[in-house]
This record gives sequence, C-alpha cells and structure tokens, in this order.
Amino acid sequence: MYKLEMEQGKTYLLRIINAALDNQKFYKIAKHKMTVVAFDAAYTNPYVTNVVAIAPGQTVDVLLTVDQPIGWYYMAARAYASAVGLPFDNTATRGVIVYDGAPSLTKPLMPVLPAFNDPHVGM
Repeated sequence: MYKLEMEQGKTYLLRIINAALDNQKFYKIAKHKMTVVAFDAAYTNPYVTNVVAIAPGQTVDVLLTVDQPIGWYYMAARAYASAVGLPFDNTATRGVIVYDGAPSLTKPLMPVLPAFNDPHVGM
C-alpha cells in the first residue's frame, strides 16, 4: 500500500491521476478537504471539496492542508458506474497519509466514499 508521510500544519500539492481505461473514479481522503486548483495542467478557479470525481486519463491538482489530529488517514478511490445492470469492479483502492509523529500501531481512518452510482458528485 502506498504510504505518504506529511507534516501537520503544512500544505501539499497533490496531482491525482486516473490511470484507469474505462471508469471515472471518486477520490477522497478521510477527514480532509482539498482545494482543486487545476485540471489536466490547466488552472481553474479554486474550489474546496471533500471528494474529487476524475475521468479516465485525467489529472487533477489539489492543495491539501494537513490540519487534522496526528494520525493515519486513508486516501481511497473507487469507480463511478451509472449504467444499470452492467458488471464493474466495485472495490476501493487505498493509500495512507501518515502524519509525522503518529504512532505506528494507529488504525487508519477510512473515508466514506459516495455511492458508486451517485451522479451528483463533481461530474
């Protein structure tokens, strides 16, 4: 699993890339908000969100301020699927953000991802 170590109080630029061929994805970090600043290397009017919807092959640049209590927080993504009755991979992929100083035995918090067929999230 991918592990990203961060220092509490700092702001980081993350480039989220959807390398999937056929699914849009929802991406979320437990207990954190992100400021979206660019899509596909083109700046946009910044906006704050707690979930990013990203199309296949797309990149999204977000600013993440590490402002929660010291701990471990999952980053998670899963497919968006609007077609009824078609099979798709409904599993989530995860990485983890670890705040500097977090105890190694801490259980990471999992974000609550939108429903796989929610058409109202960032589309």
